[in-house]
Amino acid sequence: METALPGNPYHELRQLALETTPSHLDLELPAGEEIVYGMVMDWDLGKGVATLTSFLNGEANLLVSSGGGVVGGEQSAVREEAIACVKAAQTCVSRAQPADWFPLPDHGCVRFYFLTNRCIYAVEEPISKFEDFTSAWVELFDAANRVISQLRLQSGDE
Repeated sequence: METALPGNPYHELRQLALETTPSHLDLELPAGEEIVYGMVMDWDLGKGVATLTSFLNGEANLLVSSGGGVVGGEQSAVREEAIACVKAAQTCVSRAQPADWFPLPDHGCVRFYFLTNRCIYAVEEPISKFEDFTSAWVELFDAANRVISQLRLQSGDE
């Protein structure tokens, strides 16, 4: 289990993302229909975890467990990719399992959390399945990586 570094808000920010509700995002979701309004992707990097958050209102953040990241995607390209990522999550949420606890991914894995107006769902997949394109989640992983690319461009990392 990874321990928090002094002064590193990673775990608190990740928890806040997982606790985000539609009202926090000023979203009014249609009644009777299960809607994914947020997606959290935790990616094991070997020596830490990168966490991407994307929300239906276009907000996106990239957090790194060792410290740092990009908080609050402000450019329209980030917002567009964040919304596209959440819409991609909507197409595959039916294959995920309801979650009542939210651990970081196992070594060598990516874990997705789907925030819906009914509950939170989760799925974990080995990174190797994304590398060889055998994952059923590869389109979502690609959508998440487009958000990460736009966040990095916004911050000047690329």
